[in-house]
Amino acid sequence: MAMTLIRRHGTALILAFLIGIICIAPYAYFTFTANYAGIALTGQDAEEHYIARIQEVYDGYPATANVFFSHKDVPYMIPALGEDMVAVAGKISGMTSVDIDTATKFFLPALAFLLLYGLGLSLSRSRSAALLGACLGILASPTLMSAPHELVNLLHGTSSADGFYWARPINPELSGAFLFGILWFMLHVFEMNKDTKYGTLRRFVAPVVVGLLTGMTLYISIYIFLFLGMFLLLLLTQALWYRRFGIAHGIFVAGIVGILSAIPFLINYIHARALPGFAAASIAQGAVPSHVPVLGLWIGVLLLIPLFLWPRHLPEVRSFFILCAVSLLILLNQQLLTGTFLHPTHFHWYITKPLAGLMLGIFAVFLAERFIASYAVRVFLYALVIALCLVQNIFAQIHFYHIHTPDAIAAQAYAPLFTKLNSEPQAQTVFANRTLSLSIPMYTHDDAPNNFYAMFYYLPASYLEKRLLFEYRLRGVTPDQALSTMESERIDISQRLFGTYWREANGSYESLPDSILVSLAQHYQTYARNSISDDMRDLGIQVLVKDNTADTWDLTEAGLTRATTVSDRFELFVPDQK
Repeated sequence: MAMTLIRRHGTALILAFLIGIICIAPYAYFTFTANYAGIALTGQDAEEHYIARIQEVYDGYPATANVFFSHKDVPYMIPALGEDMVAVAGKISGMTSVDIDTATKFFLPALAFLLLYGLGLSLSRSRSAALLGACLGILASPTLMSAPHELVNLLHGTSSADGFYWARPINPELSGAFLFGILWFMLHVFEMNKDTKYGTLRRFVAPVVVGLLTGMTLYISIYIFLFLGMFLLLLLTQALWYRRFGIAHGIFVAGIVGILSAIPFLINYIHARALPGFAAASIAQGAVPSHVPVLGLWIGVLLLIPLFLWPRHLPEVRSFFILCAVSLLILLNQQLLTGTFLHPTHFHWYITKPLAGLMLGIFAVFLAERFIASYAVRVFLYALVIALCLVQNIFAQIHFYHIHTPDAIAAQAYAPLFTKLNSEPQAQTVFANRTLSLSIPMYTHDDAPNNFYAMFYYLPASYLEKRLLFEYRLRGVTPDQALSTMESERIDISQRLFGTYWREANGSYESLPDSILVSLAQHYQTYARNSISDDMRDLGIQVLVKDNTADTWDLTEAGLTRATTVSDRFELFVPDQK
């Protein structure tokens, strides 16, 4: 049986292996260079945040409710089942949080490809269509489908793409595997309901499993959960319309189980909304008030080709992609009713484009079989497209390596500091510069309130504002310089205090109103009179780390006590005792 599967699907297994190698290659290669001293290469979008959350699970906080602060016993803002699963795998295998993040870059993208291939095979009944569709969905969707100029770069042996986004932790590595696997399972479960001869186990238990898996995705990625939920609702509507009551029954059972699975999340959400920091954290994560409709090119492609050009002998495939497109179109425009705008990019990159790639691959094979008589020519064309996709992502990863390696090399100097911090008997709240604060929660048990992603969690009132002003104190900005400095750093302040809010609300970070800067500058007039020790106590900071290579802070008269020095580079200060 196993050998038969390998022989039948060997090409898919080889491609999955190559995709895993491409994803992990720059990270693994860096660990074997002479520069490596224990600090991993990173650079994927929000990768430091995901690793910090995985480390938080290692530290005994599986809810990851407040990763960068000492008060952990609060409702979570971002569900952490994905991080929990990766952390459990890391602990079982004896890996650190950073090591398991690197390892998943091989296994999870390869798994996602195989599951997308399986979905395509179930839809098309064609290995060629499934292979091409899965390759377009995984390999081409990040860049080639949206940036055709990459083909020109490819001819020159280069790429302008900053890596391969299937190497991004949790989303889409893990959430994508769940998405493709659940959709594949749905096809089998709800096809079987056409035949009433199936027994109770398969008629009732399988839909329950679909519902449980769908409910699980809420705790990994709310965007995947919303898509699967909307897809099930439309699938149920279609089944009732065509009076396919056996299918409708199974879908209904799956939907009910999915809703029941969401109850713990809803309870947590009710408690979370009651906290004063909920609104600010929601805004930072991109939930902004809006009623503006959203359309997307690739949703149009996903809808229009099956609607008007699809072959008649594949009606179920046509129906599947139309339901996917309509589900996405509804979700992208839910703000018309709710008034709350959600990041469209999460739907675009992790759902729309992979499914559009799968659809295009299946459709391309249909066209090739219709218009190209020679089987050998068709296979050559399929192989050429797949090879181009592989090579393009190899160049993208090479470009990624060259971009991010200098930062990784510089970060190796942090290793002695992390060793020192981890030698302390208890976790501490450590304030450092922004770059160092990204790494501290990845490699230590300590909290790092100056981490960029801290805004996504519950904070005391005005904490982000005070943190910004504290940085100004350390930099030596005088009250007279405050407003002009803030005006020149408008984009930075917009991002640090409000996340993506002003970009989503008004189209750019620069749209931060002048009135906010004036208010901050006025507040700084009073804030600058405090001692730095008092400011540290107010922010809950126990240790201040100065990097003498990167920081120009003048702490000679700051009223601090130097606790220790590490590697003649890092000075650790604590507030004076009162």
